[in-house]
Amino acid sequence: MATEELPSVTRFRQFLQIKTVQPNPDYAKCAEFLVSQGNEIGLQSTVLEESWTHPPFAADRVQTEDGDFKIFARGSQDMKVTGSIFFLFILNIDAYDTQGTAIEKLLPVINELMELRNKNEAKVLEFDPKVRSYRSGEVTSINLTGLEGGKQPNVVPATYSVTFDIRISPTDDLEAFRSYLSNLAASNGVEMKILRPNETRTLTKIDRSNLFIRTFFENLESKNLEIVPIICPGNTDARYVRSKGIPAFGFNPMINTPLLAHNHDEYVLESQYLYGIDIYTDLIQSLANC
Repeated sequence: MATEELPSVTRFRQFLQIKTVQPNPDYAKCAEFLVSQGNEIGLQSTVLEESWTHPPFAADRVQTEDGDFKIFARGSQDMKVTGSIFFLFILNIDAYDTQGTAIEKLLPVINELMELRNKNEAKVLEFDPKVRSYRSGEVTSINLTGLEGGKQPNVVPATYSVTFDIRISPTDDLEAFRSYLSNLAASNGVEMKILRPNETRTLTKIDRSNLFIRTFFENLESKNLEIVPIICPGNTDARYVRSKGIPAFGFNPMINTPLLAHNHDEYVLESQYLYGIDIYTDLIQSLANC
């Protein structure tokens, strides 16, 4: 059975319907509502200025004999004082919280990894420009790919998170690098999560003691093709095969083709595409019969 809503409840619900949340509180509408409610019930506030020794809205600050100050104003006790204290209390809390904030803890980690990134990029630049793109996989790459934290410009975030895409070169010690990251995070009070914690280091030797690898090289050399072993700067599916204990490496039959993978205007010459089919056909037959 429906019950008729009391006027007091209606007023309360109307007040609640005014949006006063950050970042865009409607304080003007809130004030208008309170004034209208006061007028409706006959509330009046009269200040008899002739009874004041100081103008009631001048907020005069007068020093006392003991060195303190009296602040004369209407509302200095009821109730502007409480509201002002409350807001300044929040300001003080924010000031205290900024000591050792999430971003202050995280910045040293970011800065050190970015410095290491710059050093590694300098190593890549030392390579001959003709082979630089192919040899970049010999150096561990570090890229900051995500930074999250904060919802409002006037609130200090409790947490920040940063994501790095780090591709550790086989020339670096995987476990040593993980320990380095763990120590870097712990020393700055930062939590760290490795997205692939169970991934292990698996390498394939490409010396000719392996029958298949020897056949691979001999087949291509018979066509007067020069083989250039590289460490691929990007991930390949071969790592999943190697993790099962099966030797594996990638092979691209494209020759005289600039490396434009994931780049603008990526292309392949039709003639090289057709030539690659012939290369693979003969190579796979040789491997199958070795």
